[in-house]
Amino acid sequence: MSKFVTEPSRVKFGYGCVISVLALSLSGASGIVFAADDVDALIEKAYKMMQADKNKPAEVLLRDALRTSPDNAKLHMVLGKNLAAQATATRPDQRKHIEDLYETAILEENQALKLDPKLFGAHIALGQIYANLGKNEQAIAEIKQACEIRPNSYGAHRDLGIACLTAGKVDEAIDAFKKATTIKPDQPEAHMKLAILLSKRNNVKDALSEAADAAKLAPKDPETHIALANITLESGDANGAIEPFKTALAIAKNHPNALSGYGLAIVKKDPAQLAQGIEYQRKALVTSGGAFMPAYVRLAEFLYSSGKPVEAEDQYKKALKINPNDPLVGTAYGKFLEAAGRKDDARVALKKVLEKSPHFKPASDALAGLDQPNSPKTK
Repeated sequence: MSKFVTEPSRVKFGYGCVISVLALSLSGASGIVFAADDVDALIEKAYKMMQADKNKPAEVLLRDALRTSPDNAKLHMVLGKNLAAQATATRPDQRKHIEDLYETAILEENQALKLDPKLFGAHIALGQIYANLGKNEQAIAEIKQACEIRPNSYGAHRDLGIACLTAGKVDEAIDAFKKATTIKPDQPEAHMKLAILLSKRNNVKDALSEAADAAKLAPKDPETHIALANITLESGDANGAIEPFKTALAIAKNHPNALSGYGLAIVKKDPAQLAQGIEYQRKALVTSGGAFMPAYVRLAEFLYSSGKPVEAEDQYKKALKINPNDPLVGTAYGKFLEAAGRKDDARVALKKVLEKSPHFKPASDALAGLDQPNSPKTK
């Protein structure tokens, strides 16, 4: 699940109101209904507290305000964001607490929308919450409503692109990111994400153009150079990929994606450099604490090419022990087993992938090819 991080700074009200009556009224004196300016100032204060990781005090502040102004949609919206932020910051082992926080956050956002159906920030917040819960269709529906309310919002279309991508709706994600780049062509994030998706659709020319734009707009961000390098490498230009990988490593020398990609580019350019490729994959695994899955696959492939099938299999097994649900690693392992002449084991491995990710096409294609290796292709 691709997780949205609830960012209180995303919605900036900028009211510039002076907090005057607040000092007297924040104690929650009964019967006081805040004036609009006072509520706006209180929201600003709550956001500042949230940005300083003071979520619980901000929650108390907002709940006190709601006791005197229960029909203020913005207060419900910000309280929902606050609770969602607490959920994302809670340790994963406290699952029940996380679920309760999200459930209450959803109630608050829905109350905000009941009071003001056109409240842009509430639709965005609710969309992010649903995305974090893996409820992709609901997330997309909410963010689409936000886009309708503010059709020229860069952030809304960017978030829509992320939600669609998480749901596997690549073409819709491409449309959303294209819209985002049109609204704010100087923002590198949408260009970079659009480039990656266009590459997946084999639109190499446009993908390289978008990636180059992202790198120019954010020359000190290693991610933009890595995206450009990866797309260049996927296009078959290993030599052209080396320079942007080097640029990324000059900015962040221990970046696992850059280390692993650079090692792959070296081997793609010159297959005789397997030893160097292996070294860079090992570096990527060390710097990522063993978390960068592509490095396991690349290391395994290089080891197998070096005539070390036992060591290669060990890398696949290590990766699957860390993340048994990674379909890319599982599929690569199945293909490795097939190449090693262990078709029965390959079949078991690929079926495991499809049990967990039934729509993962690379695994289903590999299994189909395995089960019918000699059958003629039909149109």
